[in-house]
Amino acid sequence: MIDTGTELPGRETIGAGRGAAAEAFGVRLSKVDKVYARAGDVVQVLTGVDLDVGPGEFVALVGPSGAGKSTLLHIIAGLEPVTAGRVEVGGAVLSELNDDDRARLRLAAIGIVFQTFQLIESLTALENAVLPLLLTGVPRREAAAAGAELLDELGLTTRLGHAPEELSVGEKQRVCLARALISKPALLLADEPTASLDGPATDDAMRLLRRAARKRGNTVILATHDARAAAYADTTYTLRGGSLRR
Repeated sequence: MIDTGTELPGRETIGAGRGAAAEAFGVRLSKVDKVYARAGDVVQVLTGVDLDVGPGEFVALVGPSGAGKSTLLHIIAGLEPVTAGRVEVGGAVLSELNDDDRARLRLAAIGIVFQTFQLIESLTALENAVLPLLLTGVPRREAAAAGAELLDELGLTTRLGHAPEELSVGEKQRVCLARALISKPALLLADEPTASLDGPATDDAMRLLRRAARKRGNTVILATHDARAAAYADTTYTLRGGSLRR
């Protein structure tokens, strides 16, 4: 079993326990730059980005495709390094953590809805959704019950035993959302979670995210170009030309 209760540098122990909601924590970015070198060209994706998200806040990052929203979420998750600047998640400075510490932080306290789904094709919808619980040692029966309840809230009751290839794009998106929420993470990062959903399904998914922030105390950062989805957030920032504006 993976130990999620190990103390990380700069913050208190973050083990959430068996399905108990982790204590929400904030995110702070200071003067963050991100530069890529592509085919001999230098591409400045983010320039001097400052962002301060308090515990339990629901924030939307809006902007056109290619504006750098996904890159910003990946940086907050510790999946990509910054070129310059400082990133703090729950009081931990990500540049001061090693790869194992960042992975442990993600497992214990961060839920991620990936734009590209990242579902395991050999697992069913239910098995994909409960994977974070199983990785932290929650018994299979307990995990399955929690997963079935959450997938039911997302309208997937009849699809629990289906493989990803048997699901529609919108259904895959909802399985990803369930997987991100299942362990009641302190921080939820959602990258275009409604991109493949119709209007009613978008509202269902966003109400679930808002409830996570308000009832469970989760901190939520949503990246979207959908005004309907962004309207559910407490605060909206616009990312354009590499700069973030409120």
